[in-house]
Amino acid sequence: MQEYKCCRYCEEGAYVPLDRQVMCRNAGLVPQDHICPKFKFNPFKMRSNRKRGMDFSKFEAEDYSIES
Repeated sequence: MQEYKCCRYCEEGAYVPLDRQVMCRNAGLVPQDHICPKFKFNPFKMRSNRKRGMDFSKFEAEDYSIES
C-alpha cells in the first residue's frame, strides 16, 4: 500500500471537516497537507470508495424460496 505522508493520515492528528484542517497533538491546528517531523502513518485513517449496495427491489419472494 502506498503511504501518504501528510497530517491527515497521522496517528497524532484528528481531522476537522468543518475547516478541512487537522488538530495535531504536537503542532495544534494545521492544514491537512502539513507534514511535521513527528509523523506516524495510520492506515486506518485512509478512506476507500465503497461499492454501491445491490438493489434487491427487483427480486420477488419466489427468488428467495428453496423449493423447486
